[in-house]
Amino acid sequence: MNLQPGFERGALSLKARIPAGESAMSMTRYQRITRVASRALIGVLAIGLVLGLVPAATAAREDATIEPALAAAIALNPKKTYRVIVQAEPSKRDSDRSADRERVGKEIEKDDAGDRGRVRHTLGLINGFAADLTGKRILKLAKTTGVKAISGDHLVKMSADTGTLAISITDTTSTVAVKSMQTLVAQAPSTWSQFGSAGQGVTVAVLDSGIAPNPELDAAFGIDLTTGGTSLSDAGGHGTHVAGIIGGSGSQLGGKYKGASPSARVLSVKVTSDTGAATYSSIIKGLQWVVANRKIQNIRVVNLSVGATASTSYKNDPLAAAVEMTWFSGVVVVASAGNSGSAAGTITVPGNDPFIITVGASNQKNTVDLIDDVIPSWSSRGPTAYDSLQKPDVVAGGNRVISLRSPGSYIETVLGIGRIVDQYYLRLSGTSMAAPVVSGVAAMILSANPSLSPNQVKSIILSTAKPYTNIGVNTQGAGSVDGLAAVQLARSGAAIAPANRGAVPSSVFARSIYTLAYGAPLIWRDSAYQSGAWDSASWDSLLWNSAAWENLCWECINWSSAAWTSVSWESLTGWASGSWGSGSWDSGSWDSGSWDSGSWDSGAWDSGQWDSALLSDEE
Repeated sequence: MNLQPGFERGALSLKARIPAGESAMSMTRYQRITRVASRALIGVLAIGLVLGLVPAATAAREDATIEPALAAAIALNPKKTYRVIVQAEPSKRDSDRSADRERVGKEIEKDDAGDRGRVRHTLGLINGFAADLTGKRILKLAKTTGVKAISGDHLVKMSADTGTLAISITDTTSTVAVKSMQTLVAQAPSTWSQFGSAGQGVTVAVLDSGIAPNPELDAAFGIDLTTGGTSLSDAGGHGTHVAGIIGGSGSQLGGKYKGASPSARVLSVKVTSDTGAATYSSIIKGLQWVVANRKIQNIRVVNLSVGATASTSYKNDPLAAAVEMTWFSGVVVVASAGNSGSAAGTITVPGNDPFIITVGASNQKNTVDLIDDVIPSWSSRGPTAYDSLQKPDVVAGGNRVISLRSPGSYIETVLGIGRIVDQYYLRLSGTSMAAPVVSGVAAMILSANPSLSPNQVKSIILSTAKPYTNIGVNTQGAGSVDGLAAVQLARSGAAIAPANRGAVPSSVFARSIYTLAYGAPLIWRDSAYQSGAWDSASWDSLLWNSAAWENLCWECINWSSAAWTSVSWESLTGWASGSWGSGSWDSGSWDSGSWDSGSWDSGAWDSGQWDSALLSDEE
């Protein structure tokens, strides 16, 4: 995901090149990664005709920002090695980008009296690197020219229940009506019958533990970023269950348990280990692959049934930046709200990002009528921590959801036989199960009207949701998702006002795009904002900071003109080394640090890969 000479605007050819006389064996790990993918960020973000942002040439350099939780951990143990994400300063000119990036990589791997860092892989989507560094080296690196921010490579957990309450075995009637309550309440069957819109022609990328081959799914293998597999598989089990909620046909029991978009194609992007362990960098790598392949694979929706505890504002969060990059590239991003409720401020990352669609769970009490629905106590609530944004956006059925099994998978060993419905299906609860309902609805919308942008799809979903009475907006968002009303609006021909008007992207996103858009006209929301002379501001005279990002009219940008196509991320086959360094994915042990809980020097990953809250399956 780094930058490589040979970029041509609008027609990219990003292939590995090694200078004559230099063997691959003589190169450092960083250099090998860099030479394979060194122009990827330009390819993904080539927006040169749109608009640009650049810091003032005379501005004094500040030290890179170190995430507060990381800084606190370093203060306690500066000799410890931490897994981090290092974000580079953007270059003003394209011609400087490769050299500037290489300098940062070399600084990371510089031998400082035996204390040497390691670049594990590049994260071009956010203009950064995943690296291993001691606390002492992190403090020094923060003072290095070209380094903008350093944050933890946080643990990301599946938003699924780990309770073990029993359920009776269901019948195996050969021909039955749809019994999937989350699908019925979302009005999906009515949508199929009235409009014939069942997600056909739309691919939903499932960033998860993989997808097992199953006759109910139109499933395709995308990439395995954890074990290097090359075909459909899911030893974890979580991803297959999620995929069934999106696109399961129900054919194994005559249509009894169907997904919201049974004609949609689901694409496996494996970003977690078989035991459910994932980090920011693994999710970001998956999103990079989606952006690079969205055209050839026709990816219109990404489902992220994962979450990490927020440790900073979304504006400074690298995972939030990555989902925004994906969103602006034309892909709808749907994320679970998390299972950390019922207190305010419990929405997880990346669901705390204002642009994407964040989904909480409802308990539908096994009836189609909304009047008896409740929001489970475990479904995370807003407003978001640090930013006080209203979230979730909508809710969908997430309690006792029956969907596809991956027999013998890790999640089944954790849950026990009590959650196995029969030879085909498994029952789970969590916002992990609610998010794919909305992903399926998004697929139906785009099947009905493929011309819609992500902001329009979000606008349709929110404006047609059915609100509950006496439930706050930071618990239910706009209400229960309604696929029938959403598809009706999408097909109506009415003008759809985009969502997210006034939303401010993360600073990481803004820094990543402003170099590429440098020189185009500036459009401000308020010329008097913070008493600034915005109308007279120019690219080289203005100090670009958070005030500039907030005052910029982001919705005025014509993102469809961006050249997001033809990108090759680290050659797409093997991701440079083909593995995730020396990380022990099966055991989930990363320096024994529990990043997600904020306690970086204690806690075990083995106990925190799946959501640790024992959710009430009967609630």
